[in-house]
Parts: sequence; structure tokens; C-alpha cells
Amino acid sequence: MDTDDLSEMAYVSLKISEKINHILTLELGGGSRFYKTEDTYLKGMLGYIRMIRKQPDEYIDSWGLENEINAKQLTEGINKLEKHILKTLSTPLNMRGVPR
Repeated sequence: MDTDDLSEMAYVSLKISEKINHILTLELGGGSRFYKTEDTYLKGMLGYIRMIRKQPDEYIDSWGLENEINAKQLTEGINKLEKHILKTLSTPLNMRGVPR
């Protein structure tokens, strides 16, 4: 799937990730090609951000983001993103808005 196929509500996840860090948005957006449906994509996003949350310093170091974000900011942003993804997944697809 492509991010252009996401419902309005699901696409907000990418907007939230952009507020965290642009690299994260690129990773999450690029990952959409590995999924066939919006729900499987959102579940994949969820798994990935949960992995990052377990080791935020490693994520920051691996991308050289030390001057852009710290572990606390990354974790707080991921918590907000996770809440939105979970809310989206609990909303019926036909109630999430039209694809962009």
C-alpha cells in the first residue's frame, strides 16, 4: 500500500511522527509498501515504535539525532503516536475518513 491510500485518521499518525522527528516519518512512511491493508500497516507501525521506545538512546545514536531530540522527547512523542494508532485501530475503517 501507499501512504496516499491511508484514511484521514490513519494519516494523522504520520503527521504526529513528523512532530517527533523527520527520520521517523520517513521510516514509517516508507514501510507502508510492505503492507496490503491500513490495519496491518498500523499494526506494523505500532510494533516498530514500541521497539524504539524500549531503546530510545540506540535509535537516536543510530541516526545521529543527538542534536535534534533526546530520549525523553522521543519516548513522549512515541507514547502520543501509540495512543493515536490504537485509537485509529479501534475505529471502524469506514469511520476514519476518506483516503487522502
